[in-house]
Amino acid sequence: MPKAVTMLLEIVVLKARAHACQIVSMVQKQGNIVISFKGDADIDPTKIIGAVTKRPQRYLFTSATNPYVTIKVNERENLGATEYIKEFLDDIEA
Repeated sequence: MPKAVTMLLEIVVLKARAHACQIVSMVQKQGNIVISFKGDADIDPTKIIGAVTKRPQRYLFTSATNPYVTIKVNERENLGATEYIKEFLDDIEA
């Protein structure tokens, strides 16, 4: 498959996983990735706490009307945004 098609399919899978976790947006801001949840998301808070505890240098949780997690991107790791998002979803789905 061409690389563009592979990337498109990867994004579709990420969006489906994010939707199942009640995530409403995933955007890059100031070099980081911000993942916002529905304000009334029915997600187990221990999963978010577990992810932040597991990677405290990477994740920052902010409680708000629409809670969100900031993923701090480390340019030395040479990972793309999709890799960071996959890792976060793996951490909260576990």
